[in-house]
Amino acid sequence: MKNFEVTISTDYDIIKTLFVEYSQIKGAEGCFVSFEKELADLAEFYKGGAILVGFEDGTPIATIALKKVRRHNRSQTPVHKTRTSGQRLCA
Repeated sequence: MKNFEVTISTDYDIIKTLFVEYSQIKGAEGCFVSFEKELADLAEFYKGGAILVGFEDGTPIATIALKKVRRHNRSQTPVHKTRTSGQRLCA
């Protein structure tokens, strides 16, 4: 049985590798508007959100990025955008 763990991560080298891998999947290109800008400063791009990394037996295999989105009308509840990557989450 494989061990699967998900943690909040600030290991931006691992995160960048997973994001780039995901960006190369056919059809994923529409998920990225300013991909190079996002990769250049992940901490700032996802400020107020979180980046989770999934590990299978200690190997990073997936990521989920949550970004706080500000609304023009501040009385509305904040929304979080989600980005996932990795071809599989568990075996």
